[in-house]
Amino acid sequence: MREHLDDPREGEYFSEKGLTSLTGLPRPWWSDVILKELIDNSLDAVEGLKDKGITIEYNDKIFFIHDTYGGIPENVIEGIHDFSKYISNKRHYIAVSRGYQGNALKTVIGICHLENARLQFITNNKKISYEIDESKLAIGLVRFAPVVEMLNGGEDRPGIKITGIRFSRSAIHEKIQTYHLCNPDVSFVFNGYKFNNITLKPGKKKSKKRDDNFLHWYDLNSFNKLLQAIAHKDPGRTVKNFCALFSGTQRVLSNMSFPYKKLSDIAGNNEAVRQLYHKLKNLVSEPSSTYLEKYIVGKSQIKNVFGRGDAFKYKRIYGKYRHHEVDIPFCLEASLHRSDYYSDARIITTINRSVPYESCPFKFNKDAIRFNGKEYKEDSLLSILEQAGFKEARGVRLFIHFISPHIQFTEHSKTRVVAEHFKNKLIELVEELTKEVIKEVEKARKAEGKNTKDHGTGSKKPAKRPS
Repeated sequence: MREHLDDPREGEYFSEKGLTSLTGLPRPWWSDVILKELIDNSLDAVEGLKDKGITIEYNDKIFFIHDTYGGIPENVIEGIHDFSKYISNKRHYIAVSRGYQGNALKTVIGICHLENARLQFITNNKKISYEIDESKLAIGLVRFAPVVEMLNGGEDRPGIKITGIRFSRSAIHEKIQTYHLCNPDVSFVFNGYKFNNITLKPGKKKSKKRDDNFLHWYDLNSFNKLLQAIAHKDPGRTVKNFCALFSGTQRVLSNMSFPYKKLSDIAGNNEAVRQLYHKLKNLVSEPSSTYLEKYIVGKSQIKNVFGRGDAFKYKRIYGKYRHHEVDIPFCLEASLHRSDYYSDARIITTINRSVPYESCPFKFNKDAIRFNGKEYKEDSLLSILEQAGFKEARGVRLFIHFISPHIQFTEHSKTRVVAEHFKNKLIELVEELTKEVIKEVEKARKAEGKNTKDHGTGSKKPAKRPS
């Protein structure tokens, strides 16, 4: 009789097919995955610090990232290398936060293994690397043995070092510049070059100890999932302590009585969870959409990065959309910048102060959409802009920043954003900023067509590009 055997899925992180599925990107893009995920990780680490700094060095296939937090604690590094567990401080929480995979460092570990690169964590005067058990990996199990090298004080700064990986220096510089654009309170340095930051006005962009977590951003199901996850991890946690996780509950909790003391008493009682959810929701104030203003990049920082002396437009829109019986707030800010310094038209997108893999990742249903007086039937903002001729313009930068406590993606790999719920606002915003540029492109197209007709050669005479 055949035995029933387990088929572990941990090994997906260590196969090309599995990593392609997890990241949503083919192998040639994996260096971009490493760069993005490590920068996001460092930004999360320095979030509550007064001195926020990230330094990246890359020379001769040696990549190093250091932040002012001071390295990843050893117990956290051990947890990251336990592939039987999903470790994240974002899963189940609904808050404005960067980073979307939730398995970022595990992904980086897998990529380094497949690329024969050496990954080292430098912390607490130690260099820590992990050797994988290849015999276990052959049956899908991931087991590591730590290799620890003690350092003399000051020999290496805390951080993450990868040896044997190939990056494009220009790609690193461009990626850091975009992160610098949407994180004006963080100092970035790449190979000794410091990206200039704006001087923040007192009272703005203060460091936050944690992401704001409002009850009104949760429906009953997501509230219950968070409660169950925390009860499983810490069954002795009190109900009152759990409720204190939500912003704005402090005053309310001081006057509330709880029929159940511990989360373990309530976790299996759906009716009790439902009553707690609605009781809290009725007592806690809902933040307005303009609350998200604290996360915007703003005109000053955009001009600081793109250049102050050239033509510039900026617009910001707030709104809400319905998702699972909850009104989800969002903010869209965007700018259009013209400069003779740039040779092409480019779209730059950031989401919750992070940089997505795609330059314009917004997807929606393929319906008829009015844009600049014409009708398009496309399923993405990028397709509409390409059809309208935006990419034919020269010297133009369109910057879009989307801010929301809930980001919905089209696929598990989380590379494209579902924009159907805020599509109209997005189209309205981009249309207002780009209409003049697109008119100039249309004018150039007509002139080009006329020249072709006049010459009667069957080949088009190049028309002057709009500036």
